[in-house]
Amino acid sequence: MSSPIVSVALDNRRPGRGAVSLLDGQVLYLDLKTWALLHKFPRVSNGPSRVMFAKDKLVAVPLPSIHSAGATAGNASGQARERHRVDEIGEKPIE
Repeated sequence: MSSPIVSVALDNRRPGRGAVSLLDGQVLYLDLKTWALLHKFPRVSNGPSRVMFAKDKLVAVPLPSIHSAGATAGNASGQARERHRVDEIGEKPIE
């Protein structure tokens, strides 16, 4: 099974190594010289993530899904769903 690459980050502390985030949520740590898989992280998200290195830590930040991006961009049906969800909870929508 294969999935498109969403994000790539190079490890500054270890030359020739990097992390790759795939569209299905997998994050892989690779040796870029031999293309060997060094570590496959446990999946914590079903969606894509942006990977980056902060000092000696690898950070994966989930990217917004296509559906939520449409709702925040002013999609009328997304706004209607959000209002409906807020009404079900019984809170007033934030203006």
